[in-house]
Amino acid sequence: MAKILVSEADPDVRRLLIVLVRRLGHEAVVIDPNVEVPPRADLLLAEHGSHDPELPVVSTTKPFTLAQMRSRIQHGLGPALA
Repeated sequence: MAKILVSEADPDVRRLLIVLVRRLGHEAVVIDPNVEVPPRADLLLAEHGSHDPELPVVSTTKPFTLAQMRSRIQHGLGPALA
């Protein structure tokens, strides 16, 4: 199980991402926009271009299915955490 940060302004999309991450067996952590330093994580779900360069990112700007999200998360995490 990996810790995945969720950074999404739209509350409906944020809830969907949280449900998908949990359904895929990972821990979803919502980033508080008022926090300067987000908690440690293995992956970040965010809009393209809004991320820490040290953290693997899965872009949420395009529509996706559960299978596509699973594949993107597994690819982003690598074999050790997927």
